This record gives sequence, structure tokens and C-alpha cells, in this order.
Amino acid sequence: MKSITEYLDSKISYENSTPERRDIGSTYDRRDYDDAKSKMDKRQDDFGGKKSITDPFGNKLHDNPDAAKNKYGEQNLTKHKPNVDHVVPLKKVHEMADFLGVPPEKAKEIANDKSNLWTINEHDNKSKGAKSNFEMAYSEVKDGNYSKAATWAEQGVKSTASVGGKLAGAAIENKVEQARKEIGI
Repeated sequence: MKSITEYLDSKISYENSTPERRDIGSTYDRRDYDDAKSKMDKRQDDFGGKKSITDPFGNKLHDNPDAAKNKYGEQNLTKHKPNVDHVVPLKKVHEMADFLGVPPEKAKEIANDKSNLWTINEHDNKSKGAKSNFEMAYSEVKDGNYSKAATWAEQGVKSTASVGGKLAGAAIENKVEQARKEIGI
């Protein structure tokens, strides 16, 4: 049985073999994939009219940044300010979609699906950057934060399965459509 670090190492190794690193495909531009409306809708769904919620890491997030600043101070604000994060980073979605031949507009729709968005605190989202949840989990394990590592990994597994499945389905639909055009159906 693999240890958690061996498992996460294998996930990171796989992710680092993505199409871009195999010289396949088009140029990535975050602006082609990011969708502010989807993130705003996710945030509104999560808050549901409430003034505060708890993120998956146990941090209380405030819908109003001034309220968070007044309660926790400027230096702790980012741990209580909500950010909607793409669990599978947009660049990874681009690479997978490009490899599978999924049109960019369909890839953008999948990247911004609610199954790939979660509301976390700004501090953790900024720390993550374009890294995957598996890379974040690995970092947390190395720091001895096993509970936080499990949260990163669990959401990573769920979203990666969803995004991967939807991209594969879109690739199949695309190939079927191409075949229909070729045979005149």
C-alpha cells in the first residue's frame, strides 16, 4: 500500500506530464477560460444571503470584507475573505482539453462548472496559485497538516473526476460530430 506522500508524488508526476509538456497544442491564456459570472454565482449560492460561512478548512468567511477587517484586523483579513477557486486550475483544464481536442468554448464551460469551483479563504487561494489541489495536499503533508491535506486532496479527487469525465464526454461528442460530417449525416 502506498503512503500518502507516494500517492501524491504519483499524482503530481502525472500532472507534470500534461500535454503542454509534451509539446502538444495551443497557447494558454487565462482570460480565455476564467468566467467572473460563474464565480459570482458560486459565491452567492454558497452564502445564500448569509453574512458569513465556514470554508472547508474551518475559517469563517465574511461576505462583507469590511466586517471581516473590523473583526479580525488587516493582517488576518485574507484568512476571512472569500475567494472562489477553480479546483482543477484553468491551465490544467486547457492542457487536458487541448490534448483531447475539446473546443475552447466547451473547455471554458467545463472549467467554470460548479463542480470545479469552491469558496475558500483568500489566503489559501493566493497560496495555491495555479497549483493543483494535489500539489497543495503534498505541501500540507510535508508541513504535518494532515487534516488540511485531506481536504485539499478530497476536493481535488472530486473535481478532477468531474472535469475529466466532462472533457472526455465532450471529446467523444466532438469526434462523433466530425465523423457525422465526414459521412454526411
